[in-house]
Amino acid sequence: MGLESVELVMAVEDAFEISISDEEAGEIVKVGDFYNLILKLLRKEADSKEGERCLTAHNFIEIQKSLKEWHEKDVWGILKVLVAEQLGVKPEEVTLEARFVDDLGMN
Repeated sequence: MGLESVELVMAVEDAFEISISDEEAGEIVKVGDFYNLILKLLRKEADSKEGERCLTAHNFIEIQKSLKEWHEKDVWGILKVLVAEQLGVKPEEVTLEARFVDDLGMN
């Protein structure tokens, strides 16, 4: 992994308060791969903490789950901005199918 990719992974970890292993980061080829990994890690985190919440939070959790589409849109919006800023590309170039090296010029 080059410096650009390490900095991008660190920025994403900070933004979403998640931890991405070197193995997981090494499997990322497209922006969509990164997006799906973030969603997976966020869901895993939410699922692991669900049992820790009090019963009064149950309704909040159910509402949050029903708004998953909005949450996914928020994740995409944040990821798109982070990728554009870190790589110095235009936001419209950042698509789910964009490859980091071939399309976005990541070192």
